[in-house]
Amino acid sequence: MYEGKAGPCPVTVEANQTWHVLQLRRLPDAWKDDRCRIGREDLTAILQGAFAALAESGDPTRYHSVFLGRIIYHEWLGRYLVERSLVHEDWSTESGRPKNGKMINELVNEILGEPAILDVLNPPIADAGYAMTGMSCEKVLVSNKNTKKFEPEWTPEGKRVPFDAMCWMVLSAPQRPE
Repeated sequence: MYEGKAGPCPVTVEANQTWHVLQLRRLPDAWKDDRCRIGREDLTAILQGAFAALAESGDPTRYHSVFLGRIIYHEWLGRYLVERSLVHEDWSTESGRPKNGKMINELVNEILGEPAILDVLNPPIADAGYAMTGMSCEKVLVSNKNTKKFEPEWTPEGKRVPFDAMCWMVLSAPQRPE
């Protein structure tokens, strides 16, 4: 449906009309190249281009989410999650779990659905009539002694914080006359 770039690396957005999901895809080996991380500006440009292409295509599907993939490859989102978890009143950096009985996924969704993220990701999709209402994440990885070799450099030593997850942008689909 659309092809953009993250640094020198191609990123495609595919439309799954059956599941009503847009999917961001990087080349299979892109994870090996740090230049292929998807920065904030890269993601907003990709979203803007993809949603413009979607609007131009006349596709009648009302998409409900955009699969971003692992946020470790979206460095700014991964950093935001780590930094917010370090100071979030409901996160324990000792146990690596929420303090308030919430599930880890629920708290990660809450953090990544904060206005600081929504304010960045909503403008590029607004012209197509969509709005991001939150984030839905699963398979959250929390730093510990066994994850050290997988952790990015922005994960603090000796603190247990979430640093990666599989995430979807949750969308409100545009209203169309019946």
